[in-house]
Amino acid sequence: MKSWISFLLPNDEYKEKKMLYFFSEGAIILFLSLIVMIICNKYFNLDVETVLLAAIAIFLFYVSGRYIISGIEYADITTESAYRKELRVIFIRTIGFVVMLFDFH
Repeated sequence: MKSWISFLLPNDEYKEKKMLYFFSEGAIILFLSLIVMIICNKYFNLDVETVLLAAIAIFLFYVSGRYIISGIEYADITTESAYRKELRVIFIRTIGFVVMLFDFH
């Protein structure tokens, strides 16, 4: 099924379904946090910008955290040797990124 949010979703059906779960869970947590912030606004003077930034941060951190913790990016790793090989690739890419990040002059 195609929707306006389809460009954010992966092509794999399993990953797409899990991402939809993460987005919907994040939306519910976002809604509940906004209700809590409205209630707290009666006792604390919260700016609109603060509430908006906090709500966006809550949503983004939740969805990103769930995606990272779930491990669905590496669903094809089933053996210990495949795990070690992927771990080596990730390590090499991380080292390469850190080397490129630092400007040695």
